[in-house]
Amino acid sequence: MAESNDEIFRSIGAIWGATLATLRNENRVFYSSSMGANFFLLGSTYTTLEECIADKVGYKSMVTAAVSGASTGGFYGGLVGGTPRGIQGALAGAALAFTVHVGKVQFEKWRIVKGKERLRSKYGIWDQEADDPTLIEETKSLDIEKVLPSFLPKAVKISDDEIERRIQARMEDLRKGSKN
Repeated sequence: MAESNDEIFRSIGAIWGATLATLRNENRVFYSSSMGANFFLLGSTYTTLEECIADKVGYKSMVTAAVSGASTGGFYGGLVGGTPRGIQGALAGAALAFTVHVGKVQFEKWRIVKGKERLRSKYGIWDQEADDPTLIEETKSLDIEKVLPSFLPKAVKISDDEIERRIQARMEDLRKGSKN
């Protein structure tokens, strides 16, 4: 998912850059590429930090989002403008990340509820298992090995004796080649 987040940030930056360039009557290509690269850096840093923190604590929450946003905003703000801008960047990054996280969670809940309502109205009776709150939680994806057959041949297990025999045969070929 990180790749798609980075692509989203880059696209938002490119659109924002093109908009600014148009409003300022400047070169749109330069602004789009520059803002796209900057947003990509911000987005990839934020995503990496959030994934690392979530990996350590075992879940994503408003706190992991806010800490990642504060770290990213503080780092880049401090890098560009010193300590005062770093503090401002940390506060802005935490607020933005917190808001986006809450928005994503609320949208996901709304989407599940609306989906259930639409299915109920279309098909009538709804399975009681679908009302289980664990539906909102992330589910595991399908194992691709079980769904699709492998296009590559299966690896053959070669015994240690066979490996040793092949090495000896190759060494013998090399010795014969060097004598000729």
